[in-house]
Amino acid sequence: MKQRWRILFTLLLLTGHAIGGNPLARYRYTRTTQASFDQQELAAVELDERTWETIGTDEIDIRITDQEGRAVPHLTRRAGTRETRTVRHRRASRIETLSDREPNQLEVRVVLEDNVPGANVVFFDTPLKDFEKSVTVWGVAGDGAEVLLAEQARIFDYSRFADVRETAVILPEDSTQYRAFRVLIEDVVDEAQSPLRWETRVYEGDEETLREEHRRILTRPFRMNAVRMYKRQVEDAGSVPRIAMQTFTTSRIRQERDPAAKIIEVDHTGAPLTALVVMCADANFSRRAVVAIPVRRDGREVWREIASGQVSRISFRDFKHESLQLSFPETRSLRYRVTLFDHDNPPLQDVSLTGKGPVWQAVFLAEPARKYTLYYGPADTPSPPRYDLAPLERLLRRDHEPIVVPLQDRTDNPLFQKAGFLASENAMRILFGIAIIVMLAVLSAALYRASRHIS
Repeated sequence: MKQRWRILFTLLLLTGHAIGGNPLARYRYTRTTQASFDQQELAAVELDERTWETIGTDEIDIRITDQEGRAVPHLTRRAGTRETRTVRHRRASRIETLSDREPNQLEVRVVLEDNVPGANVVFFDTPLKDFEKSVTVWGVAGDGAEVLLAEQARIFDYSRFADVRETAVILPEDSTQYRAFRVLIEDVVDEAQSPLRWETRVYEGDEETLREEHRRILTRPFRMNAVRMYKRQVEDAGSVPRIAMQTFTTSRIRQERDPAAKIIEVDHTGAPLTALVVMCADANFSRRAVVAIPVRRDGREVWREIASGQVSRISFRDFKHESLQLSFPETRSLRYRVTLFDHDNPPLQDVSLTGKGPVWQAVFLAEPARKYTLYYGPADTPSPPRYDLAPLERLLRRDHEPIVVPLQDRTDNPLFQKAGFLASENAMRILFGIAIIVMLAVLSAALYRASRHIS
């Protein structure tokens, strides 16, 4: 009878080890690639929001296997894309002439220095704030002929409303053939109200009968520290992280009275985010905003600030400007909170949030005529696999961009369903602990019987 129990327990232990010991049994879900390759390729599968929802907010614990169930080494990284950037290179120049023109205009003639490449940007270095000017630029050929390059271009500073400033005039690409430029600036002297004011009050006895407010009107010349020339050109920016828009599952909004603020809380899947975009129906506003996430501290939940800044929108005549993004270091959180401080301004209407974050992918070497399966959704504390990634890293450094392989819909992992409790690493530790205890008990009983026979 005892021999039967020993055999039964041994079979149970071996079965549990065979099922629960399989590293693939601890993943809840699988997704199989929809295509295979005719030759060896550097491939990648991307982690979408549904995948992140199951992975969690800790380590990225996933596995990739071929169609025979063999593990395939993979490297998780942010997906990149080749992009360009616009840069400006300064060109040495000097102001040859500067003269007044009627009515209220200023003409500047700018000449490039000898042996300096051409330019296609005129930049005005001015300390002036809160202004708007119209600028017209002609290119002057060697024989004195002039060609219109920019007509009624605007330079401006709207710092009274938001941090919006542009004091450069972009010229056509072929402007680099000219060595001299004639620049005409209109409304070089304007009027502005002084920030100081005073009041006049008239009394008849103890009763005030008249009150007048006065402000001084100031005339401001368009002061320029320098006029500089630049060459604007497009250069390769290399591989930069690819950013995707992300939505939130639920949103809760409440209005605070002291201080006057609107608080928006949203739930997320845990996918990485690097920015939140505030959307609303209002125009011509500027608000201070704070982004926070929940953390555990001293056994309780508190909100930790991860970003702050100004969100604004300006719609003035034909000028449109928006700065609605709040950026922060890459974060994986299940909840976010944005606080918009209205103070004495009317509350913003129809406020909502959109997320922006990098796209992550798992890169691997795909063999011809094979399909691959992604395993994810760990049942317990994640322990990501360790692979030799030197070949993959070398290929990526040589600008071999992987081919993104689409995935089929999510399915339940049959190994996980079969293993059940045994899929957990802790469960295997408990099972082996029980086995050791039972073996010690059997050994102790055997020793006890042996000692009685000896006595």
